[in-house]
Parts: sequence; C-alpha cells; structure tokens
Amino acid sequence: MSIVIDNVTHIYHRGTPLETVALSGVSLVVDRGEWVSVVGHTGSGKSTLAQHMNALLLPTEGHVSVDGVGVEENRARLREIRRKVGLVFQYPEQQIFEETVFEEIAFGPRNWGVPKDEIPERVTEALLLAGLGETFKGLSPFHLSGGEKRRVAIASVLAVRPDYLVLDEPTAGLDASGKRELCVLLRGLKQKGTGIVHITHDLELAVSVSDRILVLTGGKSRLWGTPEVILEELMEREVPGLVMPPVPLFSGRLRELGMDVPVTWNAKTLVSAIERCVRK
Repeated sequence: MSIVIDNVTHIYHRGTPLETVALSGVSLVVDRGEWVSVVGHTGSGKSTLAQHMNALLLPTEGHVSVDGVGVEENRARLREIRRKVGLVFQYPEQQIFEETVFEEIAFGPRNWGVPKDEIPERVTEALLLAGLGETFKGLSPFHLSGGEKRRVAIASVLAVRPDYLVLDEPTAGLDASGKRELCVLLRGLKQKGTGIVHITHDLELAVSVSDRILVLTGGKSRLWGTPEVILEELMEREVPGLVMPPVPLFSGRLRELGMDVPVTWNAKTLVSAIERCVRK
C-alpha cells in the first residue's frame, strides 16, 4: 500500500496572465513504514507536491493515488483519502484554532465521526505519541512554545490515526534539541508502520533520517533515490539552493586526494574509513 505520484503537473491560474507551472512531470512512491524526504529550495514546488498527497490540490495533469484509490478518478472518496493522509503545515498556528489542547486534538476525530466516548482515549493516545503529557489537555494551545504548538498540530492529525503523515518543514524554527525530539517522534511513528513524508530544504537532516529522497528544482524531479545515491549524485553535479553537508563534502575531498572512503553523512563511519586507509 502506498501513495503514488505519477507524472504530476500542477499549474496555478491556468489560462490567465498569472499562470504558473509549480510542478512538471513529478513522480514518486511512498510506502507505509517508509520515510521519504522531499528536498529543494524555496519555490521548488515542495509544498504544492505535499498538498497533492491528501488531495487538497488535484493535478492539472498526471495521476495521484492513495492505497490504490485515484484522487482524480474517484472524487467521492476524497474524504477517505484525507483521513488516510494527515498533513501538518509548516506553521502550526495555521491549523490551530480551538481554545484548549484537548478540543484542538479532539476536533479531527469528531469531524470524522469517531464515537463520542472514544474521543478522550484518542486525545490521550495522540498526546503521548506526540511527546506531550496529559497535563496539556486543559492548556490554551496559543500560549505554548513553538515546539509545543508543533507537537499539538501533529497530535491533532495523529488522533485521526492516519496511515501517512506529510509534514511541511516540520523543523523550521526549532532549535537542535527540538529537531532531535521531533525526529525521535517521527521514527517511532515510522516503526509503527506510518509512512512519513518530510518536506524540507535541509539536506543534512534529510540524508540522516530518510529511506529515500526526492530533490526538486523549478517544479521538476532532479534526483530520486537513497541518501547514498543522492550524495553521490550531488558530488558530481550541484543543485541550486542546496547546501552540501560538511561531512559528505569532506569525504568527497578525501576521495579526490585518493583515499578510499565512502561519501557519507555519518562522521563515525567516515572516521572508521579514514583509520582503515591509514592502517594500509
């Protein structure tokens, strides 16, 4: 079961002077229990692609399906698709509107028809999954820190129990500790079988957490593959707006000097490879 994006093109304001091609012939597949990152600079089409995954946007051309249900062919089932694919926007305040954390997280299950007596259990479960305690239930979400708001936004989506979670720049504005905590949360969800789609401009983070990566430039697929494949490709050809992380950049320099080391984002792996080369 998977999200399939097949040769998708999306044009905003088609047929007007404001016509803009945001995506052009983009394809990828996201399986359940897999972490896929979509990487690119501002304006590359990342957010537009994210909104196709739960049918907030429909393709101008191409095909999108979720677990075999095509969004263009069966619009009567768009509600089912949107339950399966939870979308967390870049700025949590964009999707927070209730007076308490409990009501915020309960809104989704209520909207999807979950029985009233099950909702408290759903809220508690989502809070714990998102790394927040039950003491948050009565608090105003608007008085929380940026990182806590983001967790509440994620919890509000998790309460619906989606099969896939799409997050648009989830680490934006978070410090190093906040990023680590969020990655631990998402890895836990991945292990439970949730498909993770991580929209980001942070290549260093993407290569360290992803199973596969899609690189977008100008609305087009530039690279697609495992982190190892992506780094190898980026050593050969630069992508505008993407900054090569320091560890793989250093490993590339060592290879140019004739050292037999892998292009890796893992410092420990690189140090071990250097030590082996020295011993030879």
